[in-house]
Amino acid sequence: MAATSTTNGTARSLPAGEVAANVTEALSRVMAELPGIGKDERAAPQQGGYAYRGIEAITRAVQPLFAHHGVLLVPHVQAHEVEHVEVGGKPWTDTRLLVTYTAYGPGGPEDHIEVGPIFAIGRDGADKGANKAMTQAYKYALLQLLAVSDTKDDGDAGSIEADQSATSGHQPPWWEVAGYPDEEEGHSIVDGLNAALCQLPADRRGPVREWLKKRGYPGTVPVVVRQADVAALEDQIAAVLSPPEDAEGDGATEGDGGEPFE
Repeated sequence: MAATSTTNGTARSLPAGEVAANVTEALSRVMAELPGIGKDERAAPQQGGYAYRGIEAITRAVQPLFAHHGVLLVPHVQAHEVEHVEVGGKPWTDTRLLVTYTAYGPGGPEDHIEVGPIFAIGRDGADKGANKAMTQAYKYALLQLLAVSDTKDDGDAGSIEADQSATSGHQPPWWEVAGYPDEEEGHSIVDGLNAALCQLPADRRGPVREWLKKRGYPGTVPVVVRQADVAALEDQIAAVLSPPEDAEGDGATEGDGGEPFE
C-alpha cells in the first residue's frame, strides 16, 4: 500500500516501505521535498516594513514532511537570563535563551543528532518574553537545519514600542546594537561564543566571568557579545583552556567564585 505525504494541502503518493535508514537520511529527504517558502509576511512600518518568513509559514511546510519521514525535534534550554529594560518609559524585559534541539529519526531514541546551540532573545512588556525567545530559537533551528536562507526573525516583525529617546523612531535590532553587519553573522558568532562558554570547565570560569563583568556583561550566558569584544573574549577562552604547563593541583583557577554559567 502506498503512503501519502501532505505538503501545503496537496497530498502525494509515495512508494510503500519508503523509510529512511536514519535521521540524517530522513532530514535529507525533508530538504529535498521542502517547497519554496516565500517571504509573504511584512513587518510593521515602524520596524522597516520589510518582507520576512514567519514561523507559521515554515512549520506549515515542514510539519507534514517531518511526520512522514519520522523526524521529531525536541528543545532543551541550556541557559537563560532575564534583563529588565525600559522602552518608551515603560518597563519591559529581554529574555535571552540558549537552546539546543535533539532531532530524532525513524530509528527511535538512539537515532538522533544535536542541533545548536541557538541564541534567541524575546522582548516583551508582559509575560511573553520566553515564548517569543523560544519561537525565535525554533525558527532559526529549522532554518539552519534545513538550509533555508533567511536574515530576519519573527521578533523583528513584532510591535515593540519605540524608545522615545531614539532619534530614529524605532528600537534597533540586537545584532545592530552589538555591531554586527547583519543578523546571520551575529547569530553565527554569538551562538559559537555562548557554546564555548558553556563548555568551559566549571572550576576555570572565574577569570572569564570577571572579564565579562568588567566590560559590562552580566557574567552569565547566554550573552550578546559585542563585535568589538569578540577577539578578546576568544583569547580569554583560549587562555583558560590552555593553562600554564607548571600549573599544580586540580586545575582550579584563582578567583573563580564557583558560580556556573547559567
